[in-house]
Amino acid sequence: KISMAPECLKEYNVCPCSIMLDCLLKRLQRTKRSYHARAAPGFVMSGLGMLTNLQLLVESVLVRQVPGDLLEAGVWRGGGSILMKAILESAHDEMSESEKAFRERKVWVVDSFTGVPPPTNASSFRNDVWHSVKDNLFSFSQAQVQRNFERFGLLDDRIKFVSGYFCDTLRSLSFESGLALVRIDADSYESVRDALNELYPKLSVGGWPLQTPSIKM
Repeated sequence: KISMAPECLKEYNVCPCSIMLDCLLKRLQRTKRSYHARAAPGFVMSGLGMLTNLQLLVESVLVRQVPGDLLEAGVWRGGGSILMKAILESAHDEMSESEKAFRERKVWVVDSFTGVPPPTNASSFRNDVWHSVKDNLFSFSQAQVQRNFERFGLLDDRIKFVSGYFCDTLRSLSFESGLALVRIDADSYESVRDALNELYPKLSVGGWPLQTPSIKM
């Protein structure tokens, strides 16, 4: 996981995105994976390989100029979304003015912010282990996630927070240029299903759907 990183950036008055990305990935390598959500250090539970893959996919849509925003559905402490935003900012610094106008992408941060939701029908999908987890597991508030963005100087008006269960919120969302990348990091079958049903049709041609391997579909 990505540990709170300011200590490795404290020599800088500002946090250059290229330095931050390198720092995030290096800090990730120094910690052990843990599912004790409250005690776990860091911003994400994804491993280094998954985060490196995310970075490559975001860079891919930029290089290929795939239109649309980036969205993470299921964010925990916001590490995946923070990484995507940092990549955008790093690329933005190297763009011409015309490219900047074309690529004013938003990052959508979508979560219940109250933890894993209860199943709508506990008798369905009985092999879904998330039906038996305690209430509010992996619960971190929107305000806490916003503070994590602020910690890296990445909170601005292009970060869009959406709070609520996917079945209640995703259908009403609209994206001016579609979605270039969707990262689904939900844990229950129903949450992943709802996210795929609503977001996959909104992917731009050449865009990436990415689902972390929490469950078997």
